[in-house]
Amino acid sequence: SAPRSRAAPWRPIAENGLGAQAAATLDVLARALAHPRRAWAPESTPPERRAALDASLADGAAGQALLLAHLARLGLDSPTVADVERSLDRARAAAARLPMTPALFGGFTGIAWAIEHARGRPGEPSAGDPLHDIDEVLTRALEAEALRHFDLVSGITGVGVYALERLPRPSARECLVRVIARLEARAEPVARGRLWRTPAASMTRGHGPFDLGVAHGAAGPIALLAAAHAWGIEARVLLDDAIRALLDQRLPSDAVGRFPTSTGPGAAPGPARLAWCSGDPGIAMALIAAGRAVGAPSWIEEGLAAARAAATRADASSGVRDASVCHGAAGIVLAFQRLHHLTGEPLFAATTRRWLARVLAQRRPDGGCEGFSACVPQDAGDPLWIADAGLLRGAAGIALTLLAATRPLEPTWDRALLLSARSPDA
Repeated sequence: SAPRSRAAPWRPIAENGLGAQAAATLDVLARALAHPRRAWAPESTPPERRAALDASLADGAAGQALLLAHLARLGLDSPTVADVERSLDRARAAAARLPMTPALFGGFTGIAWAIEHARGRPGEPSAGDPLHDIDEVLTRALEAEALRHFDLVSGITGVGVYALERLPRPSARECLVRVIARLEARAEPVARGRLWRTPAASMTRGHGPFDLGVAHGAAGPIALLAAAHAWGIEARVLLDDAIRALLDQRLPSDAVGRFPTSTGPGAAPGPARLAWCSGDPGIAMALIAAGRAVGAPSWIEEGLAAARAAATRADASSGVRDASVCHGAAGIVLAFQRLHHLTGEPLFAATTRRWLARVLAQRRPDGGCEGFSACVPQDAGDPLWIADAGLLRGAAGIALTLLAATRPLEPTWDRALLLSARSPDA
C-alpha cells in the first residue's frame, strides 16, 4: 500500500492479551523511571564523562525525561510537568558545567533537543529563548568544521535534527542550512552517486568505509535532507546522489535482507542485522520519507520493498539479542508501527505485534533494569549484559515504545531517531 496522503490519528496496535501485558509492563517501567536513574558506564569511566552520560539523551536524564513528558501529555496524575522539568533541569545543569561534545545522543545538543521537544510547542517563539545561544554555538562549530563525524548519533546529521526541532526560528534555519552545506562538502563520489565516509578510527572489523544505516550511515542524512526539503531548504542534487548510491548497494532478491551494513573495501558481505540503527527497517523509513518529500514514487516503492523484506525475515537470522530501541526488538516495533501508521498495510501491523511479543518475552523480572538487560558486544569473548535505564539501549526507550503501542499518543520523540519529522503545517 502507498503511504496515506494525510496523516491518520495515532492508534494503539497492541490488543487483547498482548495489549494488557504491554500496558502492565509499561506501568512497571514508568514507576521505576519516575526519577532519573544513573547511566550505565564501565567502572573505569572518568567522573566527568560519567556525569555527562548521566545527563545525555542516549543514556541519561534527558532521554528519561522524554518518557515523563509523553506520560504527562496523557493527562494522568503522574508524572506531572514539574517532574519533567526536574529531570530536564538536571540535564541542563550538567550541560552548563561539564565539557560536552555537540553530539545529539551523547552531548549537549541532545539535551537541548530534549528541552525543546518536551515543551510540546515546537518552534514557538518565546521571550528570552533559552536555546538561542545553542543555535549560534552549533552554527559557529559547523562553520569552523569542528564536527569530525557526519552521522546522526555523534555528528553533523544529529545537529540537523536539533535544528529541525527548533524551526521556524531564523537561528535554527541558519543552523540547518549550515548542516546541509557541511553534508554536501563531506559527501564523496562512489561508483554511482555520493556517500559519506566513516572515520577510520570508528570502523570495526568487517565494516567498510561507507555505512548505510540511520544511526551512523547514509540513511540518516537522507532522512534529514527529506525533512529539510519540506521546510523549503533544498539539497535535491545531494539527495538524488545519496539515494542513487544507496540503491546501488541492494542485495540480490533471494538474500534475507535488502541492504548490507556498509560498503567499500573491508565490508562484510551479506545483509545487515534487523535493527533501527542499521539495516532494512531504518533504511526503508528514510527512502519512504525522501520519496514522499520530493514526490518520487520509485523511492517509496524501494522503501516498501525493504520494509516487506524485513517483515518476512526469520527471527533466527535477524541478529536481535535484546529488547532495546537501538539494535533490539523495540526499535523494530517502533519502525513497523510507523510503517503501519503510514500505509495501513496489514503485514506491518502483524510484524509490529510479533516483535512486540519478543520485547515482552525478553523481560526477566530478576535482572537488568526492571527485568530488561541490554546486550553490549565486546571486542573479544561473550557480550556484556547490563542494566540500562536509557533511551537508546535501555528501559526508557522500551517504555516509550510500549506507550506508542498501547495508547493513542503519537511517539513524536522518534524524530530524534529520524523515524518521523515535524512538517511545517504541524
